[in-house]
Amino acid sequence: MNIFYHPTRPGLVQESEIIQRIDSLNAAAQDMISLAPAEGLDLSKRAYQLATSAEFRHDPYPKGVANALFNMSHFHLEMGDTMLALAQAKETLNIFNELQHSLSQASTLRLLGIIYIHLNEYNKAMTSLLKALEMARHLHDARLLGEITMTIGQTYLVSGEIEPAITELKKSISLFQSRDLSIQLSFAYNYLAAAYKMLGDFEVFDQYLQRSIELAEDMRVLPVRIDNLRQKGQNEMRKGNLDNAKAYFEQARQMAEHQGYQSDEISCSIWLSEVDHYQGELASAVQRLLNANARAQTNHYEEGCLRADRKLAQIYAELSDYRKAYEHFQSFYQIEQRIKR
Repeated sequence: MNIFYHPTRPGLVQESEIIQRIDSLNAAAQDMISLAPAEGLDLSKRAYQLATSAEFRHDPYPKGVANALFNMSHFHLEMGDTMLALAQAKETLNIFNELQHSLSQASTLRLLGIIYIHLNEYNKAMTSLLKALEMARHLHDARLLGEITMTIGQTYLVSGEIEPAITELKKSISLFQSRDLSIQLSFAYNYLAAAYKMLGDFEVFDQYLQRSIELAEDMRVLPVRIDNLRQKGQNEMRKGNLDNAKAYFEQARQMAEHQGYQSDEISCSIWLSEVDHYQGELASAVQRLLNANARAQTNHYEEGCLRADRKLAQIYAELSDYRKAYEHFQSFYQIEQRIKR
């Protein structure tokens, strides 16, 4: 066993002690996914630094590096830095492929699928997810199988294929219920609520949304709590209750801003601009959209760019500023065509 000098205290420590510390940091960080992104990212960085520190200069600790990168990719995705998340997930997969660690490979393929959803790369998302699903079936891990199935349902949902989305999400719910996985259930119920909202079945939408809200609030699942509020705002808009809608969107925006969920913050700002537009507050709507569009471009959040450009084109046309309307329509059209391809 290798023996190293510890720089922060006198004496010698065994390599196994450092490895245990790295593994503990990574495990603690993983527990913070969807709960405390800033704190989790800090722990992941500390684990990565230890796993690549002087003690491991000639003999790196690949499992520690890969787990730290996996966690950092999750946190960067949650905080809106999609391209950095993608690069870290790809590097994670390379390491786990070399280690031939099937469970971690499948988990990372699922993470890549989620990232590709955020990039509107639905074919790449489904390819990654189907590979992950095939691996997970041989591992007999109900949690992982449920998570991958749920993400397949999410992919169908965001690409507009509602019926297969509902089928996959209900499969995932059965798997989560068999293990009493409340955090995962809060996500699945939220996606299922969105699916029924898109179908126009608002009674079932309300039922699933309420189940999601109860679990997300009980478990403090931040991204689900934000989207629960956003969906409530959308439903209030449908019913014509614009002040209520604005209150829900603003509450979701503030929560996203406070916790560092930049994509969600941008999305909520765009929904607030929708309310401004309905209420005739066009100057406020335009300013929100311009700010949201600039931040979406910085964060490579194409869905945000797409929605902001489309809405700006509409409002500028109403204001008879046809040059700006055309510019934003062109930007919208180019992004839409790339996504369709």
